[in-house]
Amino acid sequence: MQNWNDLIYCLALAEYGTMGKAAKALRTNATTVSRHIQSVSERYNQPIFAKEGQEWRPTAFGEKLVEIAQGIKEDIDSVESNVATNAQGTLRVFCEIRLMQGFLAPHWSALLNQNPDINLHLTLTPASLAYGEVDMAFTCTEPTEGRLVRKRITRTEYAVFARTDFLSNLQGWVELVDDAGGKMDQSFLQNHFDQPARLALQGLNTALNTIQELPYMVMLPRSLAGDHPELSEVPNSPVS
Repeated sequence: MQNWNDLIYCLALAEYGTMGKAAKALRTNATTVSRHIQSVSERYNQPIFAKEGQEWRPTAFGEKLVEIAQGIKEDIDSVESNVATNAQGTLRVFCEIRLMQGFLAPHWSALLNQNPDINLHLTLTPASLAYGEVDMAFTCTEPTEGRLVRKRITRTEYAVFARTDFLSNLQGWVELVDDAGGKMDQSFLQNHFDQPARLALQGLNTALNTIQELPYMVMLPRSLAGDHPELSEVPNSPVS
């Protein structure tokens, strides 16, 4: 499954037809839209869009990706619709740190803008839905407690990344310490160097900052790494 960060660009280009209009709708620039579309095309080794006159139209394969993107968008809209337009008060949300930094953080501002009478309280500390400690929880594993309405919002692909300038001289790796989402297989990095991690930490942002400064590699969501053109996927990287 392609990650949402790329799929949203496919959906926008299919809806608006031009890179410029899609970029305006996403509050970015046409170069960024083009880069994400090209990334998807290269990943699947086939074109996602074809130029027809002044506009871009999805290919047959692109239509399938657009359909997937539309389904994910509808799921997200459904989750957001649970907060009524005229709702007031505080929405308490638990979110695992990797989901917070790698996927959900860009959406909080939109939620606040659409619901001016809602105060959003976020926590990275595991909290119970069953005991009313939080109102919503975003996790990597399926929740099992309480009287729940559960929805899968997206699926995120992880791969191994390093700064492009350091690829020829990588000297170590960074381990992502497990949070409540469960253990992630990082044996590729251990086996590559045949030595323990030089640094172990929680949080994608700190890991990202580390590999921008030091010749280390780390597993990151493709959706997050794709926003940093200075990074490259390490050859033969596994995908999880």
